[in-house]
Amino acid sequence: MARVLRRLMKRAATLRSRRLLLVTLATGCHAVTLTKTPINNPQRRSAFALDGSTYVYYAPSDLSPADWVIYLEGGGECETRADCHQRAASELGSADYLPAQYEATGLSDGILDDGAYNPFHAWGKLYLPYLSGDDWLANMTRPADPWADDGMVKSLWFCGANNFIAAVEQWLASLPAPPQRVLLSGGSAGGQGAYFHADR
Repeated sequence: MARVLRRLMKRAATLRSRRLLLVTLATGCHAVTLTKTPINNPQRRSAFALDGSTYVYYAPSDLSPADWVIYLEGGGECETRADCHQRAASELGSADYLPAQYEATGLSDGILDDGAYNPFHAWGKLYLPYLSGDDWLANMTRPADPWADDGMVKSLWFCGANNFIAAVEQWLASLPAPPQRVLLSGGSAGGQGAYFHADR
């Protein structure tokens, strides 16, 4: 069994897929697929990733559950010009680098998992990728480079709060009926974002 598991792990291309593989082997669960959903008219809410790409969130095809978990991805802060620009050229700061779909199980710290061990396994699942490096707090309406003094460096979009609001508004509008209960959660910087936005 250990040899088979090692062989399977080598085939897993990313950390997330490795986590999904382990959880699936341990529980026998089948993960819900979440699909990349871009914000409609991102200019209205200034809903952009660091690089200016349109913000996206991940939702299931079944929008009928009465109860939902919203998970905000973490990832620290971008604290220097170099760090922020590196993020903007990767899946940490550009929606262009994100896949078309994710499997819910293994994507979060367990709260999106479909196994019966998760008390929220039957709830609807909404996944919000970070993409802003600002603890989900910034609400800029135009790009800027906080470190630039010559205007020669490509500007960045710090829109974490805008992205959260735009994603939740669009998701709510897509539901067949208002949700009865919503659990807002997150990991690391996403946990901070959940704390700051819980009373909206």
